[in-house]
Amino acid sequence: MNATRHDYRLGEGQSDQPRLVSGHFLPLDGHPNEDWNDLWLLTEVRHEGHQPQVFEESAHEIQSPDNFQQGYRNTFFATPWQALYRPPLHHPKPRIFGSQTAVVTGPKDQEIHCDRHGRVKVQFHWDRESNGDDKSSCWLRVSSSWAGNRYGGMTIPRIGMEVLVTFLEGDPDQPLISGCLYHAEHIPPYDLPAHQTRSVFRTLSSPGGNGSNELRIEDRAGQEHIYVHAQRDWEQNIEHQQKIRVGHERHDRVEGNSYSEFKAEEHCTVDGNRLTEVKADDHLTVGGTQHIRAGDGLLAHAGQEIHLKAG
Repeated sequence: MNATRHDYRLGEGQSDQPRLVSGHFLPLDGHPNEDWNDLWLLTEVRHEGHQPQVFEESAHEIQSPDNFQQGYRNTFFATPWQALYRPPLHHPKPRIFGSQTAVVTGPKDQEIHCDRHGRVKVQFHWDRESNGDDKSSCWLRVSSSWAGNRYGGMTIPRIGMEVLVTFLEGDPDQPLISGCLYHAEHIPPYDLPAHQTRSVFRTLSSPGGNGSNELRIEDRAGQEHIYVHAQRDWEQNIEHQQKIRVGHERHDRVEGNSYSEFKAEEHCTVDGNRLTEVKADDHLTVGGTQHIRAGDGLLAHAGQEIHLKAG
């Protein structure tokens, strides 16, 4: 409080006395206001001097708003000596400019640790007191290429990842994660520079890390390729139309059962031959009428029996 109110009674004056020193007392007398004829504590002294003859070439260039051309003068500020003086305290908030690297931390029994906002905790390399757990830092926001209300993109940095931490406007109390970094122990999904034409997004199953989902795009000329891997299930939901065009061949292989359900009609056109091989039984149930039309001949061959029943 004393430091805040240190200048509630502050006097200002001018003199040509070079012996004035801030922090010393100045006795004042002869002032028309008798209450001011007392000891004053000098809190600030500003000195000013001109001697243009030292540099003859600049002697005519000196300009002063009050026509002060040569000599010495000062301006001083003082408070009554009875007032309890405390110098103003200027403690500017520290600033951290640039970026630093850190390691994502969390509980020992977890691989991913975040809060409802997707924030994570880190430990800086210079921090020798933290234990690399969920108490190593405050929550840090993670930047995203797109972030909206219930839409956007989100990838949570996992425990052990090295991340790049920046400080908003240099404020140590506003750290945020701007990206993740590979290093000697955390290497890219594919060897480089052998696969430098590949763009990859590969995840890691958690907990355990025994599988992954992957999207891989190969841009090597003549070998362009897109590869998608789902470690377990794949689900597509298309609200309107889906169109697929294959310029050459298409191969489908299902290791288990395959089920198709059409709520309306199914139309299939084959411009060439259609070859269908069923290695076990074939059952066809038609709820209405079945029409078969052959432009040339209709051949049926049974190794043993053919049964037709109507009515």
